[in-house]
Amino acid sequence: MTTELRATPVTPLPGLEHGRGRIRDRRTTATDTGGSMSPTALLDLTRQDDRVSELDSTIIDLVRRRTEMVTELQQAKGRAGLPRTQLGQETEMLNRYRSALGAQGTTLALLLLKLGSRPDLLPDGRS
Repeated sequence: MTTELRATPVTPLPGLEHGRGRIRDRRTTATDTGGSMSPTALLDLTRQDDRVSELDSTIIDLVRRRTEMVTELQQAKGRAGLPRTQLGQETEMLNRYRSALGAQGTTLALLLLKLGSRPDLLPDGRS
């Protein structure tokens, strides 16, 4: 008995623009607010969006800086004949992230640990 697999076409969600690996929400724009938002409220939302974008840029920069610092530290430890990583410190970090951010904090901590040991995973250019 064989099972036939059929491809199901992907239908974009209404109001979302797909392109270049990103999805942008076009349901609400500065010119189409449905009359429910005042210009002041819309401006406040735009400013908050800008602040979130600034935070994202800061987080990206901090991750890159952390990765560079950990790489340099591991290389120095290797030259000194010391273990490059210490499981106790890594476990402490995982626990700290989990306590502060919940289960997803552990995922974030694991990603940071991986980037620290594999800086080649980061692209050379800045996004």
